[in-house]
Amino acid sequence: MKARKSAFTLIELLTVIAVIAILAAILIPAVSKVRERAHAAQAVNNIRQIGAAALLYANEHKGKVPGRGNDDTTNGMGLAGALYPYLESRTQDGWPSWNELKRTYYDIRDPRIPEEILKGGWNWFGSNGLFSDYPVAGPDGTKPNKNERRLINFDNPSRVIYASSGSENLKVQHATDAAQSVIPEGPRVGFYFCHDGAAPMVFLDGHAEMVSFPIDPTWLNPDYQE
Repeated sequence: MKARKSAFTLIELLTVIAVIAILAAILIPAVSKVRERAHAAQAVNNIRQIGAAALLYANEHKGKVPGRGNDDTTNGMGLAGALYPYLESRTQDGWPSWNELKRTYYDIRDPRIPEEILKGGWNWFGSNGLFSDYPVAGPDGTKPNKNERRLINFDNPSRVIYASSGSENLKVQHATDAAQSVIPEGPRVGFYFCHDGAAPMVFLDGHAEMVSFPIDPTWLNPDYQE
């Protein structure tokens, strides 16, 4: 008598498929959450590096906080150039080439910022407009002095944002503007809340954290009053 060949019955096969589907339903969201937490941790660490570079810069410039356009010693590279010599991830001392500058900042970008926003670019972080200086000529044609906000001017630096995932100058009006809470289709001035409505931010005392929209406007300007 021939032995009967072992084979899955239809019921057994459907049971296996059902078990696999249940396991996938459990594991896939868990893996996604782990990936999101990893991206958030990486983004916070990267923006913290920007803040640390700013503090090192300030230490060597009599406490002056670097901002967009408020320094003449950046070799034409703006704020990114001012911070580069103090970045932990820099690959050389002294002034880098433009390609090296862009590569360095691109390598420490927020991993959740979509490529359609970056478009292969590197300018992924915005800095507090409180420290910027693009002087506008007055009626008599003269321009105001350079903005030289210093660390000593702030009573509570742990509650003053220095930089965040975003672009250009971060301003008080961005703090509660609902349009800022939406991930844009392309580059725009303001914050990039790419972490489920939150963005990594570094403060003047050097600590970094995820901050959800909306933001307290006084974190951008302690003197702000409604």
